[in-house]
This record gives sequence, C-alpha cells and structure tokens, in this order.
Amino acid sequence: MSKLTIFLDLDDVLVDWTSSACSLLNIDIKDSEIRKEIEGRWGGIDKWSSVEDMWHAIDRQGAKWWEDLPLLPWAKCLYAEMKKLGEVCILTAPSDNPSCAAGKVASIAKNFDTKDFLIGRPKHLCASSRTILVDDRPENCHKFFDYGGHSFLWPNSVKMLRLGKGEQAVDDCIDFVKSVTVQAQCPEPLPWNGWPLIKYSFRTGI
Repeated sequence: MSKLTIFLDLDDVLVDWTSSACSLLNIDIKDSEIRKEIEGRWGGIDKWSSVEDMWHAIDRQGAKWWEDLPLLPWAKCLYAEMKKLGEVCILTAPSDNPSCAAGKVASIAKNFDTKDFLIGRPKHLCASSRTILVDDRPENCHKFFDYGGHSFLWPNSVKMLRLGKGEQAVDDCIDFVKSVTVQAQCPEPLPWNGWPLIKYSFRTGI
C-alpha cells in the first residue's frame, strides 16, 4: 500500500513568521499583554497593527524577508520524522505580493533541499482519506477535515518557544500520523446508516 501524504505548513510550523513580523513592526512580543493575545489566537498580531500596515511593511522587505525567516527549533526534527512516516510535501499559502512566493521557494530550497512543495491558499483541495495536513491555522485544519482529509492543528509557535514544548508537539504529531496510518491500513469499518463509523481524524496539539 502506498504511503500517506503529509502536507506540512511553512509559516509558524517550520519557520518563525510571528516573531519575525513582530520584530519588523516593533511589537514587543515579550510584553505580557501582547504575548497573551498572540498566544491566545491565530492572527493575534492584528491587535497592534492593522492588516494593511503589516503587509505593507512586509512587502517593502521583498523576497529576502521570506527567504531569511529563521527555522523554528523543532523544524528539522519534525520534517525528518514525517519523512519516515509518509511522503512529505510543504504546503504554504502566499501573500498577494509575488515576492512572498519567490522568497518561500528560496527558503524551502535552502532549509530543506527539496522540490516537494506547493504554494497556494486552497489547501483543502489537497484533502483526501490518505492525506494529512499539519497546520497552525484552525480554519485550514477544519476545512481540510471537512473535505475528507486528516488534520493536526499545530500548537501556537510563540507559546511553544516560551514553554519549550517543541519536542512534545513533534511527538504528538508523530503519534497522530501513526494512528491515521493504522486506520488507513484497516478495512473500512462497517457502515451505520450508510456512513462509515470512523473515517477521518482531527487532532489539536498540546
């Protein structure tokens, strides 16, 4: 049986987008109130910067800003462990500025030495019973799940950096992928009222 395909998000799963954006926008991520907001919800940075101002500042940096986003401490480990369990493809959404896609291509080549990547916003179009999405955006994970895929919601990167929980998140993700793999290798459960009893999986990390 062919391996499952694991789609790994790039920003805030493998590279540190949030801390870098805060630094660029002069947002003090060490401030307790700011950190609480950013750790509490996806996109929490918008409380201290309008979306328009944020993207204007990032766009002015060009492709190099995206290329130079630092790897998160767990990135290499997560990527390597996922490759042991399935076919890995980095799946990342671009901004409206073409420099973003160019910078992401360069970043992926530099940090992971692979051409197995897709750049696009409709991640749910990659969903199937044999695909898994690892992503930090709840909306992406829920939509991928709704379209028939398996989703692992990656925990907030800022919180994990503060608590040193990266290894735990990697272990949780490994366990989830293994459970989906076992499920995929078993015969489809007997249907109840026309629907499988167990078909898709969704899990939130940490």
